[in-house]
Amino acid sequence: MTTNMILELYQRLTSFIIFKMILILLIKMKQTIICIHGIHFHSTVDLSVYKSRDGPMFEV
Repeated sequence: MTTNMILELYQRLTSFIIFKMILILLIKMKQTIICIHGIHFHSTVDLSVYKSRDGPMFEV
């Protein structure tokens, strides 16, 4: 009984840690994606300015 309880607790702990790690990874990925796309999709006016200035680099 005690070993089963310890095992269950360990499994819950590891799954929680894995879940937290995935969550942190997703948040970091989301932040970088926002940083990358923030330039692209700031506004339509900015987009046209970037397109005229830098050419195909900022094309969506």
